[in-house]
Amino acid sequence: MPAQSHPVGILVYGIDNQLLEGATVVLTLGSGTTEGISNSKGEVVLNTGNFTSWSVGDTVSITASKTGVGTKTQSLVLTDRPQRLSITLAETSDLIYHENTETNEYVLNFSLLTTYNGKKVTTDNPLPIKTQDPVAKFHLSDIARGDPEYWGYLDKDGNWYIMKYGRSAGTRRFARGTSDYSANFTNRANLTYSYFNEVF
Repeated sequence: MPAQSHPVGILVYGIDNQLLEGATVVLTLGSGTTEGISNSKGEVVLNTGNFTSWSVGDTVSITASKTGVGTKTQSLVLTDRPQRLSITLAETSDLIYHENTETNEYVLNFSLLTTYNGKKVTTDNPLPIKTQDPVAKFHLSDIARGDPEYWGYLDKDGNWYIMKYGRSAGTRRFARGTSDYSANFTNRANLTYSYFNEVF
């Protein structure tokens, strides 16, 4: 079809599902592109009439992006009527680095995530960071029954900790070290024990 007006209205949403102003939107057909910036209502209207030719049934690629917010690409099959499309950006890191060849140093420019799961990152909505359990690598080695009970744990490198369990009081205290587990377990009653968070 010869070049003629064919508007494609695009609504851009951020990862928080709110309309997003200032996103760059690029419509690509073959090797040609046309682009615009979303307004305060999150909308941009692009026109395939800017291309030399297009046909009903052609597939265009539409990419919306905003640094520090995210990016998303969707396809759209052109019809013989004006069209509308909504795009919700996906999270990205936008990490870029450049090497300074004179000093072999790298300069990092990047964006930090400020939203997760559609909400601002706060103490109530933290990023899902998985931490290593500080005692996961240890295996039970010895138990001395009584009140208090002592449970001795070792890892493959010889690091150890001993849990002192006060059965009648229901308390747990810990001591730990990096060597001589056998001697320390034998001498367990004379070790200094403290709360878990003070030992690990």
